Amino acid sequence: MKIHGMLLVKNEADILEWSIADASQHLDFIYVLDNGSDDGTWELVQAIAATNSKVVPMGRELAPFSDALRSRIFNAFRDRAEEGDWWCRFDADEIYAENPRAKLAAVAPHHHVVFGQFLLYELTHAEAARLGGSDGPPPAISSANCPRFYLKAYLHAEARFFRHRPKLVWDLGSWPRHMGINSPAHVLIKHFRYRSPAQIQLRLNTRHAATAAGWPNFAHDQETSWAEKLRPIEEMYFDAHDGRYSGDFAAAATSQEPRLHVIVKRILHGAGIWP
Repeated sequence: MKIHGMLLVKNEADILEWSIADASQHLDFIYVLDNGSDDGTWELVQAIAATNSKVVPMGRELAPFSDALRSRIFNAFRDRAEEGDWWCRFDADEIYAENPRAKLAAVAPHHHVVFGQFLLYELTHAEAARLGGSDGPPPAISSANCPRFYLKAYLHAEARFFRHRPKLVWDLGSWPRHMGINSPAHVLIKHFRYRSPAQIQLRLNTRHAATAAGWPNFAHDQETSWAEKLRPIEEMYFDAHDGRYSGDFAAAATSQEPRLHVIVKRILHGAGIWP
């Protein structure tokens, strides 16, 4: 079983070395498509690839941002995958809190999709002061200086892995057509979307540009100043870096589908009508 990572990046130079090093412990390939970074991200990808054989720089795509850009990665490298392999949507601001390979190896054969369950790390006022202002490039983030507090109310799940099948078609949209049946298993992932004042401001500027170009799904990043993104510590859990996390994780089981949907999918996939 191999895991093929699809990494779409734009302006993530501050965390890229950490996230790729972390993912390289679990994924067999990391295919990288840059969506027009201007902070040195693409140059950093090439430098990392020179010493990490798992990293495959695909190129740069200057089209307006869309989740469907990941289909370019899938279609470019699908011939490398075999039955039993997995594809992984891997974002540069995500760090695995547990081993995804172990979770995927235990998934039942009739399940095709595994969700990531996220701990969303954000900045408190004290951490923002520690990481400096918004002037200059964002400081490099690693396990040594990353944000340590995550939101109590962000225990939700999103699709992150799907089984490879030769007949899968991914031409439009954020995922392949008839991707399959969701597994009840989740992979716990740390999501560092807000990392320092400088990075937050760069993110806001990048997201505003994508919104102006027509992408409708960045409503959560319409603030104009990084300071508007700071969170009071009372809303957060503290991560002691001991592998233990607080929260009602059962409340985040959003990968479960209606029973009738599962029955219909099992019939259509089992009969070969869907891949």
